[in-house]
Amino acid sequence: MEKQKLKQQLVEKHNTFADYVLSLNETHFNFALPEKWNAGQHLQHILISVARLGKAIDNPKYVISIEEAGLKREGMSYYALIALYLEFIKKGAKASAPFVPELVTIEQRTQLLKDVQTAVAELCLKLDGYSEQQLDELTIPHPLLGRITLREMIYFTIKHAEHHYELTKQYLP
Repeated sequence: MEKQKLKQQLVEKHNTFADYVLSLNETHFNFALPEKWNAGQHLQHILISVARLGKAIDNPKYVISIEEAGLKREGMSYYALIALYLEFIKKGAKASAPFVPELVTIEQRTQLLKDVQTAVAELCLKLDGYSEQQLDELTIPHPLLGRITLREMIYFTIKHAEHHYELTKQYLP
């Protein structure tokens, strides 16, 4: 997927999830199964993830070349990366502590939605600083998947929003 399509998908998938959360009544917004997150927490988790990626994606401490990273494999397609991610999920992978949201109330919803849109827009702007080639030649650490290319990280970020949207819908009564 080329950069323009990546950016379009980032915005589309995050907006779809945000619009869904906005459409929920208070009961559905607050609903959570035991040991699961409510819709606001899912959205806050997405915000944390996108905001952290936005900070890391232009930081030389995190972004290094494939050679420096010792990554000795071909870049993964969108579908290959998603299959890998979903395999981790099936094995019980959970968000690590820095990505776990606090309780979110419906009063926080509007600001949270704005913050997600801002974080996604900022990430898209930062992607403009990279060439198509750099998206495949530079790597960044992912807390679950290890070191992956920037393009793969964007693939993940697109699917991540979709995954949490699906989870939120799945658990509603």
